[in-house]
Amino acid sequence: MPGVPSAPTQVGFCPPAPLQPMYRIAGVTRDGARAALPGCTAKLFFANVDLLYQIITSDANGLYSFCVPDPSMKYFVRAYLPGSPDVFGTTANTLSGIAT
Repeated sequence: MPGVPSAPTQVGFCPPAPLQPMYRIAGVTRDGARAALPGCTAKLFFANVDLLYQIITSDANGLYSFCVPDPSMKYFVRAYLPGSPDVFGTTANTLSGIAT
């Protein structure tokens, strides 16, 4: 599906947290031909309540990365790139953070 971020990967940077470990949800925004799509607005939501948690922009290679404090929580990502035509997509709502 165009604009759908791929499965989480080990990219990006999470700042160190002195009192608790941080976890990462990361991936690549892609177009309908599966080519990396840079400059997408990627929004991370808590899956259980559809609550927006973070907003970032995918980099020049389409990479994005979110830091999350709790690996037991489930999340999903919505990506959007305005244009002609607009490109957008959503991941499954079962993403969880991996150790950084």
